[in-house]
Amino acid sequence: MKCLVKTLITLAVIGIFAITSNVVYADTKTTAKRHKYFKINNTPERTLGLFGPVTYDITDLLVTELLFLNAIDDKRPIVLVLNTPGGYVGAGNNLILAMKSIQAPVICVVQGSAYSMGAAIASHCPSLYVSQYADLMFHMAQYGVSGYEHHIESRVKHFANMSRIFHGDLARLLGLQYDDYIAKAKDELWFTADQAFDNGVAEGVLQSFFWVCPDMFKSYMGNIYNCTDDRCEGDFLYITR
Repeated sequence: MKCLVKTLITLAVIGIFAITSNVVYADTKTTAKRHKYFKINNTPERTLGLFGPVTYDITDLLVTELLFLNAIDDKRPIVLVLNTPGGYVGAGNNLILAMKSIQAPVICVVQGSAYSMGAAIASHCPSLYVSQYADLMFHMAQYGVSGYEHHIESRVKHFANMSRIFHGDLARLLGLQYDDYIAKAKDELWFTADQAFDNGVAEGVLQSFFWVCPDMFKSYMGNIYNCTDDRCEGDFLYITR
């Protein structure tokens, strides 16, 4: 009985914070929404992770997972956790296209770092949150060409055109003029978590995020919340600020 009461109190507190999560705090820098507790109906299998370099092998798997989860339920959100130094532009673009193509809402969380192509993926996320120690870095795309001499010039022109399209999209998403973005990106454009929030890149800065009693952490979370299988039905993720 005591265990049940503690569980009900915990869930009630979470519910109260979830109800008040859309309060807007205005200051001199921004009027963006600051979420103290952000709650979504979610289960561990609808949370994906991009950890390490952005490669075709990794993004092909993530694209497949996104399409599969969207086919199962196109209403419930999918959480994508990012901690990546960047990688191949083409591989990242495949993931960006998949996020834009599905109906299920995609919520991205930068857990640690999102650099280069990782920052591009983060900025294209429909909804982006960053941990309090996260950082993002944008810079100019790097590419090289090889082949027959008479092919190299046309390939350089092609990649230069693709680079303008790619960086033009990023400038728009960051709210910068193209020339201003290019000038900043040439020397690397960095954002701390607070800077990302204040400049409208991220919707919120998070202190932590975790599932309440998911199956994979049931013993650990059960010890914290004093809940058992039949008394802790919280298969949702809540994100604290």
